[in-house]
Amino acid sequence: MVIGTPVRARSIELRKSVLGAVAIAIACAITATVGMTTTAQAAVQPSRIAAGRGHSCALVARGAVRCWGWNLKGQLGDGTTTSQSVPVSVTGITGATQITAGFRHSCALLTGGTVKCWGDNGTGQLGDGTTTDSSVPVSVTGITTATQITAGYGHSCALLTGGTVKCWGDNQYGDLGDGTTTNRSLPISVTDITTATQITAGNGQSCALLTGGTVKCWGYNQFGELGDGTTTNRSLPISVTDITTATQITAGYMHSCALLTGGTVKCWGYNHYGELGDGTTTDQSLPISVTDITTATQITAGYMHSCALLTGGTIECWGNNASGQLSDGTTISRSLPVGVKGLTTPTQITVAKAKHKITRTFITLLTSVTVSGAGKLSQTITSKTGRKTKSWCTAKATTTTAHAYTLACKITKAGRAVLRKTAMTLTLTTTFTPTGGTKVTKKQVVKLKRTR
Repeated sequence: MVIGTPVRARSIELRKSVLGAVAIAIACAITATVGMTTTAQAAVQPSRIAAGRGHSCALVARGAVRCWGWNLKGQLGDGTTTSQSVPVSVTGITGATQITAGFRHSCALLTGGTVKCWGDNGTGQLGDGTTTDSSVPVSVTGITTATQITAGYGHSCALLTGGTVKCWGDNQYGDLGDGTTTNRSLPISVTDITTATQITAGNGQSCALLTGGTVKCWGYNQFGELGDGTTTNRSLPISVTDITTATQITAGYMHSCALLTGGTVKCWGYNHYGELGDGTTTDQSLPISVTDITTATQITAGYMHSCALLTGGTIECWGNNASGQLSDGTTISRSLPVGVKGLTTPTQITVAKAKHKITRTFITLLTSVTVSGAGKLSQTITSKTGRKTKSWCTAKATTTTAHAYTLACKITKAGRAVLRKTAMTLTLTTTFTPTGGTKVTKKQVVKLKRTR
């Protein structure tokens, strides 16, 4: 299949944007639950990431931002146009709460609802009223109540308090949703969007998830990426057909997807590499179900592939795989979802403080343990006298899902007899071995007073 060049189109090859939608960043949702990080570690530990065409950015502690990669237009925000193979600090950004990356520009949402952008500004995508590139962040004019931001190829959008949306930048195909095809260097309201809860931007299309679960899209539509049953570009938002229970949306290069209530996913638009996941390579101008995805909790769309995070922590992807982006051990593109290999859910275990009950004949210890999934859970209770360690009891359980489990360990008459003579310091060693994962061990100490 040969991709045709649309009338007045920018070259498709020039629009190979890995979009702000990738900033969903599945891996970044995982946070450590055990121990404390040092100040130095916390200062650089990222909480969000975003990927553009050839650059990436990370939101780090205290709302600072670091970027790395391609820097032709100053998209790294460090005051230079020198590409970097290691992260550099974005100049003057503190208090950022969210980041997004477009083709050659980047933006940050700041505490209080303002937005700053940097990099390529040839079509006004920085929103400062000019078309002058900037290698340092500039304020987006008139945006003061933003709650979410997204960046496409050459345009940017902000979701505002109250559910309205404003966009700025490239508008060749109606990307800004204002009823025109005039580029804007200042934010302009998207027409008739008043109840948006999430926004996403792709190559030349933009979409908004509305209260109630419907979706509207606008902009470039040559391959049906607006989902309205046509291939007509739209400069005003139009409803995506048959989507009424969406909980999340994402836009790729020239396709879009929605996560629906219940965990199913529908996609529409360009399908040359199977990025719609329906088992074909036929473009679709109406949403079509992704085959065998029924327990998705999060979705993201890349250049020409898509992925879903499933209940239990596994990931399935579909579409273009020329560079191994589906991570199935091949470079064969897939029109049906395949499991990502070599990525297991990080083992997580939280052990509550043990409770004990002493009777005339037994000492019973109850411990609530929350684990991250299926596996084997065990607990051993020991005490130490000098160099000698005494094992008193062991409790075991098989876990089937992420849940809290109670381990009951009962020390019999011998232990109870010791407690009549002296106090006891018990060490509770709790071990969780997840199915196909790495074992994690936690210890806590329980001190029992001498009893009669």
